[in-house]
Amino acid sequence: LNAVDAFFHDAMTGFIFSRGTADVSSSVWVYGVLVPGAVTAAFLATGPYASEGAGWRATLIVAESAAVSAAVVQGLKFTAARKRPFVRYGTGETSGVYDVNKPDSIFSLPSGHTALAASLGFATAMTASLQESPAAPWLWGGAALGIVTTASLRMMAEKHYFTDVAAGALIGAASGTIFPLLHRRGGALSTPLVSVGAQGPAFAVSGVF
Repeated sequence: LNAVDAFFHDAMTGFIFSRGTADVSSSVWVYGVLVPGAVTAAFLATGPYASEGAGWRATLIVAESAAVSAAVVQGLKFTAARKRPFVRYGTGETSGVYDVNKPDSIFSLPSGHTALAASLGFATAMTASLQESPAAPWLWGGAALGIVTTASLRMMAEKHYFTDVAAGALIGAASGTIFPLLHRRGGALSTPLVSVGAQGPAFAVSGVF
């Protein structure tokens, strides 16, 4: 184990919250707060020059960024097969909080929660920035808060090392930046994902791959 991961493990495990509380809190924070918050913000935080259906397009771009990020994370988890901290340190059995025999116990790298928080935050803020939305600076601040809070809770829960959450944040941020840029006007995927007509929204999958 490298010195950086060892330092953050000792400093963060059980800090402020117990392992179990931090684990549950991280899931509630990401899936109960960040996901609906990002969807709502993407839909509403359109710029002053946004065309019809901009909210729907932004929402789908954010969802696309999160989906691609999740796929990359899962692929890396199976490739790396890194044991979670509570397995390596033996605290899963001694504390009785985690079951070390679950297959999930070897999927530490990268952190999926942190990647999701980063992809949602960056994609939402980036789409708002590209639309010149006045809410963009606030959304960038919210993205930073979401990532740091999620990463901290995952380390407090002893589910991830620092390099796990750092890798997750990098993957999520990259996905959340690249896909809004690809969908901007003139980008490789600039064909509208959603068109709103008299009969309601119509969805189509198109683009350059």
